Amino acid sequence: MMKIHAVSCILAVTMVPSWTAPAAAREWTSSDGKHRVEAELIEITDGVVRLKRQDGKVLSVPATNLSKADRDYLASLPKNKQTPVSNPQDEKALKQALRDKGIRASRTGFSLRDETNLSKGLRGIFTIRKALLKSTKQLAFAENRVMENKLAVTNLTQLNVQLNGQLATVSSNQVTLNNNLIGAINANNSQIQLLRQNGEQLDKHTKAAWEKANGTRERYIQSILDLRQLADSIDAQYKQLASDPAVKYTIEQFSTSTGKSYQLTASPSFRASMKRLKSLEDTVLSETIPLRVDPGGTLKVSVVIDGKHTYEMVLDSGASLISLPQKVAAKCGITVSSTDPSITLQLADGSTIHGKLVTIPSVRVGKFTAENVECAVLGADAISAELLLGMSFLGNFKFEINAQEGTLTMVKVETSDPKSTKLRKTEGRRSKTED
Repeated sequence: MMKIHAVSCILAVTMVPSWTAPAAAREWTSSDGKHRVEAELIEITDGVVRLKRQDGKVLSVPATNLSKADRDYLASLPKNKQTPVSNPQDEKALKQALRDKGIRASRTGFSLRDETNLSKGLRGIFTIRKALLKSTKQLAFAENRVMENKLAVTNLTQLNVQLNGQLATVSSNQVTLNNNLIGAINANNSQIQLLRQNGEQLDKHTKAAWEKANGTRERYIQSILDLRQLADSIDAQYKQLASDPAVKYTIEQFSTSTGKSYQLTASPSFRASMKRLKSLEDTVLSETIPLRVDPGGTLKVSVVIDGKHTYEMVLDSGASLISLPQKVAAKCGITVSSTDPSITLQLADGSTIHGKLVTIPSVRVGKFTAENVECAVLGADAISAELLLGMSFLGNFKFEINAQEGTLTMVKVETSDPKSTKLRKTEGRRSKTED
């Protein structure tokens, strides 16, 4: 059975030969006699017959699929009928005219030169993403070592509390037991001191790992934004050039000169690049969160602690930690023990306040959740202290505070499920950026 297919006209992929001169239409029949079509002969190339129907459709049919009468007719045609006529000099000038418009011509068709830049950019961004995943793992490892060190200090401190309790009950005639308990307590204190010294080094290493991961994350996000701008620019160029009379005329002339027919449209490779870019954009989550500005100009944001306790907190990028008054911490189910590390916080007015360092299982602002967040629970004397949202939460994200518009824009790169979220660009003047 002869199968006759219409050939799609897609630039840079499929080319449909065009007829070079009017020819009388005739009826063509398939080799089995079951199919007929009335069409004009355009050309014969490599055993393929190209026909143009009365409705303008161009068909491509292997000569072997035609009837013997049709094959005899083709064999009787002059040889110059079987190949299109072209003018290399005209083709060269037309190619240059299209090149001046940013259109690149090849044996298979046309495409915009900027498509190459998009492809190169995509290859480069996957390298950055690989570096981001690596630096994120290194940061997680460093943070785990810090947590293990703190846990060891806590365990030894709790053990010393028990040993001191036993020591208090030892009678004066239990000299050996007394000395053993004192020796164990002193050994633990020495170990605690070494752990704290090691903790300082671990904190420095973690800070360096955080800076590296944050810098790589910044490059990744900016690269995606740059590629999106380039992709949108290419798409706009295609639309503009498709409606440019000069480009249309040049392409028509080129088609006539080469005996081929072209349309100006995005190539499949460009569409594939757009899909790849979209998959990268899906790894980034962005949201603009409204803030409340109190009469004194303080910015406040709604914060959810452990998924069920919602409080309005002061947005303070200058604070290293989240800080909660003791009563609020208790309402959230956050318990403080004597073994929790003691800390001293300096307030904006220069005064200091004491508290205990604890870890909150989860903190959420808008769509953004951070787990195992360090928090300072203030002492009972800090009755009127504000609830502060500091860098122990904010530092997990790229964020921008716009005090004039009263907004907090947050961005997070998803490193586990690249298809879970979508990048949405947010506009607005920048007043302050914290990373």
